[in-house]
Order: sequence, then structure tokens, then C-alpha cells
Amino acid sequence: MLVIFDFDGVLVDSEAVGLLVEIDALRRLGCRVDVPSYFEAALGCTDEERIWRDFASAAGISLPSDFAERVRAEIAETFSRGLAVMPGAEELLQRLDSMGIRYCLASGSRPERLKRNLALTGLDRYLGNNIFSGVEVPKGKPAPDLFLLAAERMGARPADCVAVEDSPAGVRGARRAGMRVLGFTGGSHFRLFPQLRQRLVEAGAQGLADRLQDIPDLLQEQGGSGDGAMFSEHQREARGGETL
Repeated sequence: MLVIFDFDGVLVDSEAVGLLVEIDALRRLGCRVDVPSYFEAALGCTDEERIWRDFASAAGISLPSDFAERVRAEIAETFSRGLAVMPGAEELLQRLDSMGIRYCLASGSRPERLKRNLALTGLDRYLGNNIFSGVEVPKGKPAPDLFLLAAERMGARPADCVAVEDSPAGVRGARRAGMRVLGFTGGSHFRLFPQLRQRLVEAGAQGLADRLQDIPDLLQEQGGSGDGAMFSEHQREARGGETL
């Protein structure tokens, strides 16, 4: 089994922080942007510049030529003041190591942002070079390209991979790649966009985990094969035993 993690919103609690910076930058230009609409459009997508152009175009505004550079610099500065590792992230990776389960990172973020933020949080010592960015493939999430690249580079069949994603775009991409998908719902952006939980299920997530610490048990229950639903015990109780 190979576990393919998204980064922002899964291993680090960065999605809400970064997206709110982007929203604020668009609003300063005069764009009318509401949080749920922006989160739904932007979460997990590799081509953030297209998202920015779309929102600006809808407002009849042309983006300044240096807009992308300024927004990325503002996000980097915000993260440098304190980027939070998701609770349980190191415990999760350590447990996967002890279980002999391989893992890697497949993120829509640019390589320089990934490397900087992995170093800021100390998670780089777990991932090594097993890091793959959406800019390495012709089409980023929600296309399957990035997931297929990660599986190929790691020497795994897509059917033997489980992706852990927090966005509908990521879930759709992994499913299109022929992988099982576990939706992670513990990031702070789920409090700003409560509908996101259901969006993950609608996109094809076969289970939801509120805590990273629950993921190894869910993987063990799967036994590395099959296409069953993945739910923690408390989720099964809440759903009355129902699965997807």
C-alpha cells in the first residue's frame, strides 16, 4: 500500500490562512468574493492564477501584472510567522513508518512553497524526496495526472494507493486515477465552509476522518485492497452502520 497525502489542509492547517489572504487581495482590487464560493472554486486546484483571473473577470477587473507575485509573497510572509502542523501529523507519519506503510506527498502547491513549508514545520525529515507538485504534470488536480505521477515514481499500482485529501478537486483527481480516497475533515477551513464535508462525499471520498490519528486504523481495516468505505468507529455509530 502507498498512502498519497495532500499537504495544505491535511498535514498542515494552512488552507484557511492561504485562501483568506487570496480573498483579501481580490477584495482590495474591488472583487466581491464570498468565502464559501471562493473555497469551493479554489480548494485543491493547482492553477490558482486561473481562479484569480476568473473572479477578477466576473467583477470586470483586470489583474495587475504583479498580482500573483504579490499574493504569493504575502502568503509566504504569513506562513513564516507561524504555520501550524495539523494535530497528529507527526504521530501519523511515525506510526505509518512503524507499520511499514509507504507514503508520499502530492500537492497542487509549487515546489518552492512545498519545500519552504515542509522545512518550516519540520515535516521534511519524514517526506525526504517523496514530494510531487502539480506543476510537474500537464494538468493538476482535479485531473488524475499528479496522482498517477506519484504512484509511478513510488513504484506503486494506482489500485494499491490510498489518497488522503481535503478538497473535492483532490478527491476527484485520485478517483479518476483509480485510487481509493479518504477525506480528511480536521482542518480549520471546514469550520469556515461546513458544506465541504458533504462535497467530499459527493466527489467520491469513500470515508471521512476527523483526526489524522484515525487514519492508520482505517487503512488497516482496508487490508490494502478492495474498494470499501473507510470510516472510523465513531463515524459508523453516528451513521448507524451505513457506508458509502
